Amino acid sequence: MPFFMRKRRLAKRKELIDAVIEGLRDPDAINRLLTLERACRLHRPPVEALPSLILSLEDQSVYVRQLTAFTLGRIAAPETVPMLISALEDDDVVFRFCVVNALKKINTPEALRAVHDADIDRWDKSEEEGGDSLEDRIGKCL
Repeated sequence: MPFFMRKRRLAKRKELIDAVIEGLRDPDAINRLLTLERACRLHRPPVEALPSLILSLEDQSVYVRQLTAFTLGRIAAPETVPMLISALEDDDVVFRFCVVNALKKINTPEALRAVHDADIDRWDKSEEEGGDSLEDRIGKCL
């Protein structure tokens, strides 16, 4: 690829990264979701946006947290494992499931140990109580 084309591609990527970082700071949860959705669709999600993505694991919107975990799984950066493990304490079972999937994709010994220790089977108590199964809730939300 000619140099000028590489330079143009790098400039577009820089603009995209800046847009992702800015979009994750938006006060409107819908705009944060749209930003994450765009980042997920990229062939290579922006690793440079990791600090902003890590902060989004604690977003007030559960949907933003879910999509953030999915995005971090796509990036598969080992440095996010401690934050993802902490996120397993969240009250939302679908978010925790997204975190487990992200940890599986990162695939480090620490991440896989956390997946094993998470004991996903104990999370799905709603079926016993007559509610939707975990799989149904995940399908509705993602």
